[in-house]
Amino acid sequence: MSQSILNSNINKVHFDCLDSSPSDELILELASLSASLFERTSDTHYFKRLSHKKSPLLILARSADNTLIACKIGYEYSDDVFYSWFGGVHPDYRKQGIAQSLMDIQHSWCKQHQFSIIRTKCLITNTIMYSLNVNNGFSIIGNDFSDTQQPKFLFSKILTSHSNLQK
Repeated sequence: MSQSILNSNINKVHFDCLDSSPSDELILELASLSASLFERTSDTHYFKRLSHKKSPLLILARSADNTLIACKIGYEYSDDVFYSWFGGVHPDYRKQGIAQSLMDIQHSWCKQHQFSIIRTKCLITNTIMYSLNVNNGFSIIGNDFSDTQQPKFLFSKILTSHSNLQK
C-alpha cells in the first residue's frame, strides 16, 4: 500500500491520506466499496485511471477491524485547481461525520500543497452530497450533461483569499 502521510482517529474510525496511485490490493477494496455506494458499480479499471493522474490523493476511512468504509479521492487538475473525483461512505457508517472528516482532511491537504481551488461534481439527485458541498462553501458553477446516467452539478470552492491567489 502507498505511504501514509496522515493518520487521525475519529469515532473509532482510522483515516489515512495517501499521495500516490493505489496498489492493486487497494483498487480491489475501492471497487468493493463502490459497489456498496452506487447503483452503477465501478470496476477496477475505473480506479486504475488514477495512475495517469497528476498528484493523486486518496483519503481512506477504515473501521476498527481495518475494513475500508469510506474514501475521498482526487487529483491535480491544474497548478492551482484540485479535482475531488470520487467518494462516499458505506451505508452502515453514515451520519457519523465521516464524510465531513474526509472533506476536512482533503481541504487541509490541498491548502498545504498550494491548491487555491477545489472542483467537484455530483448527481443532481444526490441531495446528501449537494448539501455537504454547499454547507462547506462550494458554489454551483454549472451543469454537466455529458454522462448518460443523469445530469450533474459542477461545484467550485476557493480555498484561499483573493490576495493569496496571485503567485
